[in-house]
Amino acid sequence: MTRNRAQASLSPIDNKSRGPLSAGVRATLADETGEELEFQPHFEEYMQEAFKPLGAYINFWHPQLAAGSKHRFRVMAVNDEYDAAKGRLVLAFAPASGGNEVVRGETPFEIPPLGQMTYDFILEAPTTPGEYLLSAKAYWPARSWSPTLSRRKVSVVSA
Repeated sequence: MTRNRAQASLSPIDNKSRGPLSAGVRATLADETGEELEFQPHFEEYMQEAFKPLGAYINFWHPQLAAGSKHRFRVMAVNDEYDAAKGRLVLAFAPASGGNEVVRGETPFEIPPLGQMTYDFILEAPTTPGEYLLSAKAYWPARSWSPTLSRRKVSVVSA
């Protein structure tokens, strides 16, 4: 019985190349013949955030919210660098189909080297029912890979 084998690797790339997982790094997967395999675009889009040295995570998994209801959202941030991370953290609702933010909160953050912090936001859900993307963006000035993004799909329903 033969098994197919795949080999993964990380390699340096320039920031202009398609599909970087973070600034200067691209993941590739090759089968046993050495043929490079391509990542599925949605997988690559979401996974590129996981390789950034500043991590953001929205600790929220409710699929629905009542329109205009007030909620506490917890955002966790992790700093994998040896320098303190300082910047701003934005949590916002935007239409899932694209467009401008309709509800937004912002706070400064500071995370010690190789540390983590948790930030709470009190936001109202959008007042118009529909499909939204709740996103947390951690902006660390002067970092080429900034911001780091975490997102959740949320349906807003009539109260």
